[in-house]
Amino acid sequence: MRLSKVSRILATLAAVTMATLGLTAVQAAPASAAVSNVCYNTSQAGPFASYANQAATIWNN
Repeated sequence: MRLSKVSRILATLAAVTMATLGLTAVQAAPASAAVSNVCYNTSQAGPFASYANQAATIWNN
């Protein structure tokens, strides 16, 4: 119980320190790195090929 409280305090202090220094733990990927189209092969999808086609159409739009 005491260890979890200490862990929470340390995590809070780390977050406050990072915020004060203007640091971020995770940075977003640049927009140019975003995926725009999905390429796939449904030759072995059997009866599920239509679902894959529909999902890819939705994603690509």
